[in-house]
Amino acid sequence: GVTFSPDGKTFASASEDALVRIFSAGTGALVKTFKGHVDGVQSVAYSPDGTKIVSGSMDSSVRIWQALDGAALGVFEGHTKDVNCAVFSPSGTMVASAADDHTVRLWNVSVGSSDHSSSGSFTMSGSYSSAQNIK
Repeated sequence: GVTFSPDGKTFASASEDALVRIFSAGTGALVKTFKGHVDGVQSVAYSPDGTKIVSGSMDSSVRIWQALDGAALGVFEGHTKDVNCAVFSPSGTMVASAADDHTVRLWNVSVGSSDHSSSGSFTMSGSYSSAQNIK
């Protein structure tokens, strides 16, 4: 996955080598590399205020990073298979993640725990994220 920051100045990419990379949108230059996952990263998303990044991985974890310097802010564990998608809520206080274990989990960012879990038959059909005001 790939996503622009809310201000449009950078974009983050997920990759199969377990890294999250941040690039300059203006130059395309690599700005930072975040290390922590132990298997391929499937999903990345910025928080609404642009200060954090969430990533979902084939290692079954969801990680929160400080967007500015890549500092690890939290690791959410609870999925038992690949995490395909992870996104912030509009308020930035929750993260929703979906995985191949047929669960969707809601995580409280400040507490680092799963508040809700739903299971069933989910079909991953892609994702949509609005990119507005890119300069």
